Amino acid sequence: MRLQFIVISITFQFYLVSSLLSVGVDLSNLNQLCQQVECSFESSSPCSYQPSGSANWNVQSTGSAGSIGVNVAKGQKASLSTNANFDKDYVVRYQYYKATEEIAFKACCDDESNCNIGANIQTANYKAWQTATVQCNTGTKKLQFVCDNTQGTTDGACNLDKIELLNSVAGSVNPTNACPSIL
Repeated sequence: MRLQFIVISITFQFYLVSSLLSVGVDLSNLNQLCQQVECSFESSSPCSYQPSGSANWNVQSTGSAGSIGVNVAKGQKASLSTNANFDKDYVVRYQYYKATEEIAFKACCDDESNCNIGANIQTANYKAWQTATVQCNTGTKKLQFVCDNTQGTTDGACNLDKIELLNSVAGSVNPTNACPSIL
């Protein structure tokens, strides 16, 4: 039974790699992009993400779960970014938490002029984890997440978790992960 499972697994891996190569996917670039973009912050590491701005991002772990968060003073903003070479259009899905209603949390491709819609939407349920997506087009060189409290009247905080790279269009009901764990 175990041998049959191994044979099926190897066959599937071969089929997947052959399929990706037949449609022109550069596996080395995809693997590098996956390493740059995807992060669950569960290893007490910010992965490939680098902070900028006036506040420090901190990885927070509780048992096997983790996220990265930042406290931002009123009138300030903080960003977390990674260099990434998008060789085709991808969707980035992530989870975020806003502890303060006035804070805008957004994901941006290259710079803040190309962020996800909803960047400034205030939700009634702001003290709950939310899932959002941003579509980064071919040629994107940087992915950044911004916790913006420039319009805030009090200090605030944001958290970020489970960043995934998807092969689908933003808002698709069944997006597929671009980074299979078997590669």
